[in-house]
Amino acid sequence: KEDHPRRAQVNSRLENQNRRIDAGVKSGKLTRKQAKQLHAEDHAIRQEERAMAAQHGGHITKGEQRALNRQENQTSRQIYDEKH
Repeated sequence: KEDHPRRAQVNSRLENQNRRIDAGVKSGKLTRKQAKQLHAEDHAIRQEERAMAAQHGGHITKGEQRALNRQENQTSRQIYDEKH
């Protein structure tokens, strides 16, 4: 049920962040080491999202979505900070 709206929103953000990280490497604004760390953080968030969904029959709760979004916001700020 990855098409559940809350899961889709979280995963869409993760995909966007992965594109931003890759673009940062391509432009030379992020080192490979920085990118590897940022990708690892995104991967951990994705794993957490999957574990949460597994506990609830394929969906995540609003509270879980908020928690995941907070983590994504933190990674997003890191991507921005490291690129500038």
